[in-house]
Amino acid sequence: MLLSELIAAAQSLARLPLAAADFANRPVSSLSDDTRQIGSETLFIVNEQSRAHLDSEAARDAAAWLCLAGDAHRAPANRALVVEDVALAAGALASALHGHPSQHLQLVGITGTNGKTTVTHMLLHIWRSLNRKAGIIGTLGAEWNGSRGLVCRSTGYTTPRAPESNALLAEMRADGVTHVAMEVSSEALALGRCMGLRFSAAGFSNLSPDHLDFHGDMERYFQAKLQLFALCLPHSAIAICAADEWCHRLRQDLVRQGHDVQWLASAYDGTLQAPALFNRWNAALALACAQLAPGEESAARQALANFSAAPGRLERIDDPGRKNCFVVIDYAHSPDALQKAMEAVRELGAEQLIVVFGCGGNRDRAKRPLMGALAARLADSVIVCDDNPRYEEPAAIRRNILEGIAQLAATEVRARVQEIGDRRQAIEAGIALLRTSSAVQTGLLIAGKGHEQFQIVGDERRHFSDREIALEILAQP
Repeated sequence: MLLSELIAAAQSLARLPLAAADFANRPVSSLSDDTRQIGSETLFIVNEQSRAHLDSEAARDAAAWLCLAGDAHRAPANRALVVEDVALAAGALASALHGHPSQHLQLVGITGTNGKTTVTHMLLHIWRSLNRKAGIIGTLGAEWNGSRGLVCRSTGYTTPRAPESNALLAEMRADGVTHVAMEVSSEALALGRCMGLRFSAAGFSNLSPDHLDFHGDMERYFQAKLQLFALCLPHSAIAICAADEWCHRLRQDLVRQGHDVQWLASAYDGTLQAPALFNRWNAALALACAQLAPGEESAARQALANFSAAPGRLERIDDPGRKNCFVVIDYAHSPDALQKAMEAVRELGAEQLIVVFGCGGNRDRAKRPLMGALAARLADSVIVCDDNPRYEEPAAIRRNILEGIAQLAATEVRARVQEIGDRRQAIEAGIALLRTSSAVQTGLLIAGKGHEQFQIVGDERRHFSDREIALEILAQP
């Protein structure tokens, strides 16, 4: 597609300037802010991520630059497409390049602090049970079942950048997919990665402190989430759980703006394999956003009854040698999520609760002592270990967690607390405690990494799976 044609096709989503005559007829086949992916037919997106590479040879070979006025002087002669909002323009152009795929699909966006992965997988399960050609984009990557069978893609982000999202949606559409569930993260919304997408339905699960190292405070975190609903098509289905004060505020804001909101005042009342209260809210949101045809609700409820768990979300593993012992793998990595995961393990019948967890490095430090205090108050045994330390000193992260426990009064501390930095050794110690428990039912919660298949130490990604390690140890007599 010629640049001039691409700009014309994007005008419905964003008002864009015309290209200068001497490069308007340049062909454009891709958009990217990554100089490693730039070719002579690439529209180079100049943003905070790419600005450090403007002098690279690849950047100068690009078909054109999409940039702010302040960067135009660094572009090759007469090759700058100057806009007021790079993210908005990039989203509109990416959508146009791929034929505006989101407008031809039933695209459902799910946002909230917790529950996005589970809700989107519940949606996928419901649609497949109804014989829909359905897909998903989220933390675990992209997956769909179309005319070619099952297709899986790695995405790198919970919510990919606009060029990648539109390319995936276009591929799904070409493969016969009609319904797509997408996890929409607050970071993606704040950075404009979803610009150009149009959602036929959107759901909001909850909001609690997390990612504040990125957003700064809860108000800006909330405002980022709010942007999803500005991307909904007219008459889109919008559902909000009555889970916390932020849900109530979102409802008020959207109603004030004229949106028709489905207010989920109570959690799902049907059968679930993991019937924890927060999972019932997830199910209620999935059912509300599924866009069912008349007469399909019964089949959708049966699908939810058969839904086991999204990978790494309340994923239960029974000890093959001891009927009174079980392990739960969960991605909980915020105070609210950790508390709900512990409560869920109790609801599964655990009279004794053992928790193994840590916190990620180079992320919100304020939540570490809060999580330590919660675990010490609610569990019977706690083992504090490493998560993804990244570039922080692991012992310092663990110390932050333990500080929260030290600040509690002695009468508030229920748990026996240990510190074992090595995560594998911590899991081994947790399973040893599990197997020596005399309780009628004992549960071990391994929290923080969930589905992840790696541990990030410095700039290394070392293979590590909580699930694999737990299964390996449990298989031993």
